[in-house]
Amino acid sequence: MIEEESDESDVDSSDFFGLHSASTVPQLPVNYKPLARISDVSYGPSRPSDRLSQPSSLTQTNDYDEQLSNQVEGPSTSGVIDNSKAQEMIYTNDIALWGGSEANAAEAISGIVDVSVDQVLGPNVQANLLKNLHNKSLAEAAISHLAAIPKGKGPKDMVARRKHQITYLATMAVAREEQLAEQWSQNRHMKRVSAQKYGF
Repeated sequence: MIEEESDESDVDSSDFFGLHSASTVPQLPVNYKPLARISDVSYGPSRPSDRLSQPSSLTQTNDYDEQLSNQVEGPSTSGVIDNSKAQEMIYTNDIALWGGSEANAAEAISGIVDVSVDQVLGPNVQANLLKNLHNKSLAEAAISHLAAIPKGKGPKDMVARRKHQITYLATMAVAREEQLAEQWSQNRHMKRVSAQKYGF
């Protein structure tokens, strides 16, 4: 009897994963094109238009509504926000929500530094970064903090030196770029002279 039960269980488990059973796969038409879900939203820096279109009850005035309608229509061509607009935006979007006063917004405005990335980096960002990488004074400034690594013989000091060794060597190579280029040209010249002298 025990053998009969084991034989029946083998028959039932022969198609455990359903590999032998025929399953229908839905056939898609030949000209089927999947729907592309592309949104019109541009990602990156933008003004918070959703919150500006619904002003809080603390600042509902006619002048404010006119300013909001001007801002929602489109960004200004220059992209510059003066201090009063910045103070108003900070107050309505951040400080008023937490119960702060307009004096807090004015204090926050005093710490803002206006920086134009396009003016700092220039038109070609990659060329500017490569130029700064090979600039000797910038490289020396970059390695100035590496000289402060302690040169003790303790295990922690050894780990710190090993950890920063590759970075240190790369920054030293950039700092000594002119010396390395001159040494390379001298070595190439000596190789040519010796090849001419000995004929190989």
